[in-house]
Amino acid sequence: MKSYLKITNKMVENYVHQYGDRNPLHEGAVKIVPGNLITDFIEKCCINITEANPQHFSIKFIKPMYANEKVMIEIHAAKFYVKRVCQEKTLLLACGSWR
Repeated sequence: MKSYLKITNKMVENYVHQYGDRNPLHEGAVKIVPGNLITDFIEKCCINITEANPQHFSIKFIKPMYANEKVMIEIHAAKFYVKRVCQEKTLLLACGSWR
């Protein structure tokens, strides 16, 4: 299964305000998306597939995801991959598993 996602600057701002995240990486003109925000979206994709909450969730971040970037979440069985999509090319940003 493939899902596409774009987390906007406003979504990052709302998230860091709601959770009191003061990491400077999540501020400024070029915002890095908080890992927990990405994880929330992946978890929702997993729930849509299994119709149950994952009991175990593991993720490895390889490269940062920036606000307003289009990413693809690929889910194969109990593994997932988050990839940056740019002009027909993809770059692995994170990968992991769930059950």
